[in-house]
Amino acid sequence: MILIIGHKGQDGSILREQLRRDGHAVCGLGRDGLEEPDGAVRAGVSLDDHESLHDAVARLQPREVYYLAAHHHSAQSLADDGSLLDQSIATNVSGLAAILEAIRRQAPHARLFYAASSHMFGDPPSSPQTEDTPFAPLSPYAVSKVAGIELCRFFRRAYGTFAACGYLYNHESPRRRPEFFSRKTAMAAAAIANGSREKLVLGSLDAVVDLGYAPEYTEAMQQILRLPAAGDFIIASGRAITLETFVAAAFSHIGRDWREHVMLDRNLVRRAAPSHPYVGDARRLAFAAGWRTHTSAEELAAIMVDAERRIRPAIAG
Repeated sequence: MILIIGHKGQDGSILREQLRRDGHAVCGLGRDGLEEPDGAVRAGVSLDDHESLHDAVARLQPREVYYLAAHHHSAQSLADDGSLLDQSIATNVSGLAAILEAIRRQAPHARLFYAASSHMFGDPPSSPQTEDTPFAPLSPYAVSKVAGIELCRFFRRAYGTFAACGYLYNHESPRRRPEFFSRKTAMAAAAIANGSREKLVLGSLDAVVDLGYAPEYTEAMQQILRLPAAGDFIIASGRAITLETFVAAAFSHIGRDWREHVMLDRNLVRRAAPSHPYVGDARRLAFAAGWRTHTSAEELAAIMVDAERRIRPAIAG
């Protein structure tokens, strides 16, 4: 049995499909409760209710647990919303602590993967970043993710729990929420291809990012859990591109020049770019598991635009 916590998000839904395709029985834990492999939902099972959580783990005896739940908006800061830190700690720390303790007591053989973030590095001193780059979080989300890493390390040292961590860099798919840059761009390109005259309004396109394809990143999670020992690994493409590269590729895929369809509004830029861009060095994972990305940013843009064009008639109708 495999348990995914946060099974309805982009990564969780992709991971669940991959695991089921490979013949694994998969349960999902979310806000609605525990979803069994047959789709039945057991309401009342939650990270907040430790008794129900321990009972579920004892019954399921999962061999793998993926902790993908997160509450975040990386562009926000403490000044934006005083509740953001509380919400981040509740999901990214308290919830993680609850499942780690349930594993320790009820299923000590289980292996846990914790999804961390490149934002833990804050304003990194160099690029690309490695697993040895110091943490310097600058947002409530990043602070809570660093705390989650330290929790996993503590359970590894103190109890021998197999608690592995992945430092995830930007990874996109057609399942991203519409407010995310990649999905917003793909939706606009698809609409324009279908005759829309509406402009796409974005902030600066100068930012440098490390962009990958989400299904390859969920495959990395699985490979990390199947290593001989738990550890911390960067999951990234290692390729630095500008946001303009992605936008240009999306519009090129429909035969258009992005500059004719995009308006830039600097007021939409929520935070300053780091001194050194978020670009990850995933050589440790490549050496340990043979993992590497294969989908370029240009190919990713095409995948996302094509997905939007397939669903747009249903949306329009």
